[in-house]
Formats: sequence, structure tokens, C-alpha cells
Amino acid sequence: MPQPLIAAMDYIAQGKLSNAEDLCRDFLKQQPHHVEAMRLLAEVG
Repeated sequence: MPQPLIAAMDYIAQGKLSNAEDLCRDFLKQQPHHVEAMRLLAEVG
């Protein structure tokens, strides 16, 4: 799993949803079809 998504999962666990959302969105701008990143972003939402 890419490092930004690992960091986003850590932010979710800490309750820092805004930071997790920002990481997921930035990652998805670079790789728009990455399923795990989409899943994490949906979890934050």
C-alpha cells in the first residue's frame, strides 16, 4: 500500500479526519483509479 494511504489510515485512527481526507484527495489527483484510496476517502466521508 502506498505511504500516503498508510498515513491517511493512521490519521483516521487518531480521529484527524480532515488530514486524512486531504491526503486521500491529493493521492487521488495523482492516481484517480486507485480503489483503496477511494475506499479510504469514502470512509472519511
